[in-house]
Amino acid sequence: MRNYIVVILLVINCCTFFGQNKDADKLKNYVSYTEENYGSGGWSKRRTINKKGFVRIEENYLNKKLRSRFEYYYDEYDNRSKEIQTFDPNDGVVSEEFNYELVVNSNGYISKNFMGIYSDFTELGKPQVVVSEHWMGFKEEYEYDVKGNITKWVFYSRLIDSDNKEYIRKQTTLYSYDKYNNVIRLYRSNDPKEEFPMLMIGGPAKYEYEKFRYVYNKDGLWKKKFKAIEGKEYLVKKRKYTKR
Repeated sequence: MRNYIVVILLVINCCTFFGQNKDADKLKNYVSYTEENYGSGGWSKRRTINKKGFVRIEENYLNKKLRSRFEYYYDEYDNRSKEIQTFDPNDGVVSEEFNYELVVNSNGYISKNFMGIYSDFTELGKPQVVVSEHWMGFKEEYEYDVKGNITKWVFYSRLIDSDNKEYIRKQTTLYSYDKYNNVIRLYRSNDPKEEFPMLMIGGPAKYEYEKFRYVYNKDGLWKKKFKAIEGKEYLVKKRKYTKR
């Protein structure tokens, strides 16, 4: 179980770094947006946007009660470089700083952070290989389309089986996108082969095939996100935007 938790955290971090400013040009015209997550048991969030279109403050709610608040900071290359937690449900108002420890090369690309070492950059500055310094055997490989969207993600992890034997686990995910660069299809496979759906701690179950559909506003930002699994479609998220 612990292995799945580590995998989830690494995937979340990669999404943060590789896609953090994807809709920045569109979000420049907005002060904030709220997001209801219908598959999470009552969780929602509110994100405040700065003038560059980047997330400046994020507040997370459970059943409309504040559970956490974070402030995000960016470097001269617009990479998210630091976060400060300013609210904790147990301690109330706090000030806990976490530095992403970014090392940026001469082109302004992140070459190293707390996750690991980035290498083999594309012309758009996207890393094709990430190797973790903290978890031995963890490695990620990426392929991209001409817009810089991730089309293939491969995650390698070194694990121990029930007989106390070490093995390499390989997870592969393929992605397809719509014209607004949002994922509309994904396909997962594992080696050694594992049964789907995979139940995950801290997130929804992962299916072999998933499809997504979006309803957009006039600026090309999605207002509703639907997920289709095994022939059934569900509303999974809904956003409401506030203009500047």
